[in-house]
Amino acid sequence: MRGLREREKVTVFLRAGGSKADAYGDPVPLWGEPVAIRVVCQPAGGALDAQLYGTRVKSMYTLFYAGLEAIKPGDGLCVHVVADARPDYRVVAVQEWELRKIDAEFIPPELRRG
Repeated sequence: MRGLREREKVTVFLRAGGSKADAYGDPVPLWGEPVAIRVVCQPAGGALDAQLYGTRVKSMYTLFYAGLEAIKPGDGLCVHVVADARPDYRVVAVQEWELRKIDAEFIPPELRRG
């Protein structure tokens, strides 16, 4: 696999995910401080992604990352919003190869809490 070209990279903001329970016991997401990371961001697609995610694949991105930040499922990504806003994408899966392949799913505005 070829390395990541700098001209293809974009800056997104990673926000560590967590949750706490509200007064009714429902989980409420908490987002950590934003950390800028440089990734190659592409729309998700292909046969494997379609088998894994079905119709959700239309609202997903695949990101390739070669940095040192720890990324885990449940973390938030600010891709099309400012760093201090609630994340507009959620990490669904992380695969470790020579690079990290991150599958991120869009969070509709009405579901962005925390």
